[in-house]
Amino acid sequence: DPVNDKVMLVPSVATCGTANPPKGAPGSVMESVQMRCDGPNSAAGKLVCEGFRVYTVGTWAVCVCDHDRILGSSGGSSDETGNSNELEEDDNSTLAISTTTTSRTSTTTTSVIPQVGCDFKERYVLGGFSKGTLQTKGPRWSGTIEFRVGASDELLLGGEGLGSSDRIRIVEESVQCDDTTQPKPMHTTVDVDSAPIGPRDAASNEWLDRWSDVKFW
Repeated sequence: DPVNDKVMLVPSVATCGTANPPKGAPGSVMESVQMRCDGPNSAAGKLVCEGFRVYTVGTWAVCVCDHDRILGSSGGSSDETGNSNELEEDDNSTLAISTTTTSRTSTTTTSVIPQVGCDFKERYVLGGFSKGTLQTKGPRWSGTIEFRVGASDELLLGGEGLGSSDRIRIVEESVQCDDTTQPKPMHTTVDVDSAPIGPRDAASNEWLDRWSDVKFW
């Protein structure tokens, strides 16, 4: 059902029905519900989902929620850590989900979700790693770079699948880069004549972005 069925990305090592999506759009189960999967050429047996964005480099599995599918006792799943989900039907068209963590001291928590719909991650049980994966590429750099005030230096950014269209913005530390609603002006200490607002240097490649003559005041 391209209108009501939904998909959600999870880490490829995770089990569908137990994991949350990565940072991006959608970044939560409720945001997944709002995404549309009725794009061009979608059909009863084909979902075409548009507008997905992921802000983390990695490999992902696609989990699918069949809006009208009633999950029964065979809908349980488990992962390599020993955690398991068991789905039990009751008389009120709901599922009681018991999540048990295997350890020296076992604990069990129970929540009740509707048997239809896609408002809970436990409904996204189809798909998974065995059906294929998606890989997102981009910068992998993290850490601290030190610049001398008033001196020009180069900025190097490593990653995978980098390209000539890459751009960077040096911003205040409080700015959340993955917040698409937040403005991200260049930091006021960056020299306006050296600000790396344009294309990367010609010496860059697929694994390295390089901007030369970056200066701070």
